[in-house]
Amino acid sequence: MSTETMAPATAERPEKSEYLPYYERYISLVPEGDVLSTLSTQIGDTLTLLRGLPASVSTYRYAPDKWSVNEVVGHVIDTERVFAGRALVFARNDPAQMPSMEQDDYIRNSNFDAYPLLELADELEAVRQSTVFLFKHMDELAWARRGVANNSEAYSNPAICSVPDQARRLGLGYENRSALPIDLGERPGDDWIEVSA
Repeated sequence: MSTETMAPATAERPEKSEYLPYYERYISLVPEGDVLSTLSTQIGDTLTLLRGLPASVSTYRYAPDKWSVNEVVGHVIDTERVFAGRALVFARNDPAQMPSMEQDDYIRNSNFDAYPLLELADELEAVRQSTVFLFKHMDELAWARRGVANNSEAYSNPAICSVPDQARRLGLGYENRSALPIDLGERPGDDWIEVSA
């Protein structure tokens, strides 16, 4: 039995031919360079934001038909789990077809508003740590494997490349920050928490 291990693959943004056009809006926002590094470092800004918000905003909605702050955080958690799960199935060469994820159904059938925002921030941190370990331990063969998700062929790499942008949307993206009933002050980035579905 050999004790030699294969070096992990360098995770970079995939080529456009490796994912469906729908995902371009997410993958194009992932910075150039090593995606694993982005996953590891970017979570700090997101957690700082979430842990700095007062508990009073956790169930706030800027309009009745929009998601609450907690639901946005829950959506990011769910999405990261789904995309990491897809990548795991592909990496292990499992022929199972992965279903689509209807985000509004997921939110409708969740109870994110029943939990403290700080607890959801802790959960997001734990999910991200798990995601980083999953991808850190994939070799080049696993990284390049394909599978079927949402009735379309997909690769492991684009699945995880969508994750940083999900958290980016949360940690650096509230397009309507004036809608929150608090002053967030100046923050880096372009949009803040996207509290809409």
